[in-house]
Amino acid sequence: PKADVFDKVIERENLLNATQVAQQVGMSAVKMNKHLDVIGGVYSKSVKRGRTFCHGWVEAGYGEMKIGESGYPQALFTTKGSLRVVELFTSEGVI
Repeated sequence: PKADVFDKVIERENLLNATQVAQQVGMSAVKMNKHLDVIGGVYSKSVKRGRTFCHGWVEAGYGEMKIGESGYPQALFTTKGSLRVVELFTSEGVI
């Protein structure tokens, strides 16, 4: 039953921004992103302005890069990615 619930959550096509994911773990997006920068493997360090996901993060299905309403690329988490953030923070002792 637990696996069935997990699969249903992952199958949803909703994309979440960093603020929405951060609210799930009880912090601001800025604070969450700072923790993710320390952990590494989520955001590419080669892009200086803005945040883009590493290739491996996108390939694993944890996030997607979309063009926002303003015409700029935006890193959006999948529901699988938001669960991965919770796993990372739990294993690192952040939450």
